[in-house]
Amino acid sequence: MTTFTLKYDEVRTAMLELAAERPDFNYHESDDFKQVQHCVYVNPKTKAPSCLVAAVVDRVHGPEALALLADAEDVHPDSFGVGGQGWPRELEIPEGRTAGLLSVGQDLQDQGYTWGYAVAEATRDY
Repeated sequence: MTTFTLKYDEVRTAMLELAAERPDFNYHESDDFKQVQHCVYVNPKTKAPSCLVAAVVDRVHGPEALALLADAEDVHPDSFGVGGQGWPRELEIPEGRTAGLLSVGQDLQDQGYTWGYAVAEATRDY
């Protein structure tokens, strides 16, 4: 199986692009969140990215990498986090800046902040 590495420069660029395209996007107000009532990386019906991290994975590595998130989420729906238990081994996140960038962006999104704010804070810190 193919392994995809989420490199810092690519992740940071993708996050900044996504935030510029959808600065006011609030995941908790999205149709994806309303449909399933909890956070998901990938919409279970459309298989499209639902959250910031999934959108980054899709932007950087495309649908094959995104499918890894969807498949893993189906197996570990309650214990799934960036780089944590259930995270696909084929999606490598180097320790340090890349992991921090993704985690901070995801955490702020999950707290109800817009993508513009979440990415600004994450890229400021990392």
